[in-house]
Amino acid sequence: MTFVFDDNKIRLAADLFLCFLFYCVCGWLYEVGLGFVQGRGFINRGYLFGPWLPIYGFGALLMLPFLKMKSKGILAVFAATTVYATFIELITSYVMEWYNGAWLWDYTDLPFNFQGRIAVWPSIRFGLLIIAMLYIVHPLLMKALNKMKWEQKRLKVSILGILFFIDCAARLFYGSNLKDAALF
Repeated sequence: MTFVFDDNKIRLAADLFLCFLFYCVCGWLYEVGLGFVQGRGFINRGYLFGPWLPIYGFGALLMLPFLKMKSKGILAVFAATTVYATFIELITSYVMEWYNGAWLWDYTDLPFNFQGRIAVWPSIRFGLLIIAMLYIVHPLLMKALNKMKWEQKRLKVSILGILFFIDCAARLFYGSNLKDAALF
């Protein structure tokens, strides 16, 4: 029995993985920046040890199908992605609470919140970030990935994949950083 690998699917998977990690890092930078803006200084608010937040990577990939909606106008894309992101955040909070006993954010001090899990202002921020991602960042990222030679891309996927896997494994062995409420 021989395995036939479709080169196009492997290249697509490599691009998706690099996009995922890119958006994981962007999410981490956003959260760290938010900590500074809120006057709390540097806080690694991520679940993992490294500078990446997988929820942002997954969330960004889940927003990519909305690229097809761009012809409907920016307000329609904003409304649809804001509602979708809010739903993802709500579901994620329940999954994290079930798995870890807590989730990584608390919006109880914000107006128009639901159980501290979702609130209007963070939803609007996410909607604006998604608009920037879909209209500016993702086209530039894809342009950069398309220019990259396959050997470079394969090396980056290998190195970053190993680092990400080690970080995930380490978190399994060392437990959650969710125990320190001051982080969140």
